[in-house]
Amino acid sequence: FKEALANGPQNMSVTVLNVGLWRVYSELDPSRIQLFQQGHDSFMGQVKIGDKGVDSMLEKLMRVPVEVLGADGVSRTMVIPAKITRGKNWGEMK
Repeated sequence: FKEALANGPQNMSVTVLNVGLWRVYSELDPSRIQLFQQGHDSFMGQVKIGDKGVDSMLEKLMRVPVEVLGADGVSRTMVIPAKITRGKNWGEMK
């Protein structure tokens, strides 16, 4: 029962990530970001050192509103925030 119940939220978070990734792929100039891989709740890419302006664009493109039904039966809009980390390699991400 627990596994079946957890499927909905997990599926929704992956769907939100996929929509955000599609936006990044479609709307950002490929010379500004190279997408490498997607994890279950994140993705990794590469940008030029010093191109900090891309961070705000990524955060905007990753904001995907989702309608959720609360326990009180009221529908609400939820947005899962995106967090950008940078580093020269995985060990130096900040």
